Amino acid sequence: MKITSERRNEYVAWQNRALWFYLSARLLNRHQLYAPSSHSAVIAIELLLKATLIYWDSTFDPQDGGHAIAKLQRIVHNKAPGSRNIVVPSYFYDEQQYLMLSRYPTRGKGFVVPVSFIEDLDKVFAETIVLAWISTGHVLANNGRGKVQGFPSEG
Repeated sequence: MKITSERRNEYVAWQNRALWFYLSARLLNRHQLYAPSSHSAVIAIELLLKATLIYWDSTFDPQDGGHAIAKLQRIVHNKAPGSRNIVVPSYFYDEQQYLMLSRYPTRGKGFVVPVSFIEDLDKVFAETIVLAWISTGHVLANNGRGKVQGFPSEG
């Protein structure tokens, strides 16, 4: 498969953003801040699935994917070679509890963060990132203007 440099840079930017949310989810969880940790985790997974689709499907528009992780996972299984074994545990997206309830308190509703949360997040992230990581060689790429693609400029 041949990927254009523009599409590759778009992939790298999305992958970098996914990495930020993944790292924040782990750090927040370590400090027992479970609501923002769960929200960051689901965003990390969504962004990484979208990054993977940007890489493997030249027609994929990340805006069309919405927040539908189960749908994104199915599309990744259809488009990315070697992805069939990747399973996002359903608690990350069931009823969008981590996306919505972690931000908007609702009377009588809560959500559970299982003991396996970090282990599950690590597994999904590691198994997904290698689908295109191997092809690009690294997460960071210099975009030719003296700043790293996907990171905000300083100053």
